[in-house]
Amino acid sequence: MKSSALILAMSAVVTGYAEPNTCARQLIDRSFSVPPEFGADVLLRATADESLGYVRARKELLEEAFTLANSAHTDVPRKSLPGKAVDTRDGYAGLAAELKMDRLSLQSRIVHAMAAIAPRRARELFEQIRPPDTGATPCKSTLIADLGEYYKAALSVFAVGFDERERRKEEHMTLLLGVVAAAKTPQQLAPLAAALRSTAFSPDELMRVSGAISGTLSEARGDDRSFTATYTSLSFGVLRLMVRCHEAGVACAPTLAEAYGSYTLTHLKGTRCADNVSDTKAVSHNGIIEFNRLLRSLAITDVAPIVIEDVRPHKIQPEAEIVPFWTSPTARAVLAKIRALRFGGTKSEIPVNERMNNEWLQEFEALTQMIADWKASEEKTPADYLHQKALALKEVTALAPATERRRQALLAQVNFLTQSYSDKMRGEWLLHLHWVLRAVLGAESSDRGKALSLLQHSGNPILGLYVDLYSGCREGALNGR
Repeated sequence: MKSSALILAMSAVVTGYAEPNTCARQLIDRSFSVPPEFGADVLLRATADESLGYVRARKELLEEAFTLANSAHTDVPRKSLPGKAVDTRDGYAGLAAELKMDRLSLQSRIVHAMAAIAPRRARELFEQIRPPDTGATPCKSTLIADLGEYYKAALSVFAVGFDERERRKEEHMTLLLGVVAAAKTPQQLAPLAAALRSTAFSPDELMRVSGAISGTLSEARGDDRSFTATYTSLSFGVLRLMVRCHEAGVACAPTLAEAYGSYTLTHLKGTRCADNVSDTKAVSHNGIIEFNRLLRSLAITDVAPIVIEDVRPHKIQPEAEIVPFWTSPTARAVLAKIRALRFGGTKSEIPVNERMNNEWLQEFEALTQMIADWKASEEKTPADYLHQKALALKEVTALAPATERRRQALLAQVNFLTQSYSDKMRGEWLLHLHWVLRAVLGAESSDRGKALSLLQHSGNPILGLYVDLYSGCREGALNGR
């Protein structure tokens, strides 16, 4: 581990940029004293904020972040299925995954950032990333691996990570074709195809990449949950490649069409999830319609159109298991009280000026006490408790009149967050920290100062670190000025 002073000393002096202030230097040093994904995230964000003065040390900080990220608690992010309810256990796990605080996403984001300042080093770091191992997703799950950052990093390195001599030796193609060959599942192929859609290729490169994609499509096998969830993205990536082949005068569209048709029919005829079979929109008819249209417009006569109505699955497994929030007695009561205070039994929100009568205020106080008395033991999992109580406190802050009650509601959010950190749900906790910090920084100056001070002096180093990151370590930010 290097200190901020040592990192700066290692870097060549570049004029025109601000030097880091004391807070910014401490921000970097403290990044090494928190769990690794938090440290890596802060270092990555700090290098992108020119006001912190770390522009000239960016390369060294990114390398430190890459090393930290390798020890992240979560290896691969898992996002929620499109179209599924968010107010569920998997829904909020998926929202937390969108923060990209896992090992694969962090290292990929770092490579992408490094490619802009040190392309060769970005390539070396990319080659150190452990390839994603996603495993199968059972039908009961509504979370699938999200590998988009990894393939964005790969295409960044392909574009800028090789000098002219290396490109003449086709070393950039060797890297890319290796990445394509390693993509064996829908969870890998869909983000790869999406990343390839807008990548610039010469006609010869386009022919070779399309051939490699055709080969992986023909051999790819995966579970129905992943296949269905990624099908739209994969379809339009592959179909775009077919169009590009035609436009470039390269004879690769028929091979791609044959592989795409085989991939689609193999999975539609395999073992499927009941909710995917019953939902006619689960596999995008638009993708299949566009594929059939392209067969006609590109005059590809050797590949048969897909007639989805004629396809029958070999086996059907049970549908997804959804675990909704607000089902325990306390959670149901809290939600009902929030709705009553917000809508009063109608479809329209109660105007703020009508929330000051004694009856409304008494019900509001009853709600705050109900939430304060809510215990983790009343919910099935710690994550269920964290999300629901944090959301309820967020609603209370939004409902509170702009008086002392709003200040107390905001401080209650902060207090709960300081007490609820767990190593086992780091990303989910950070999701609520981001929301609380946005609320705090948008509050009135007196409320903001108290809340930020409470966060900074909570005894949790992660809270203080993100307070300084959000405030930009700018003078007066923590005093509400």
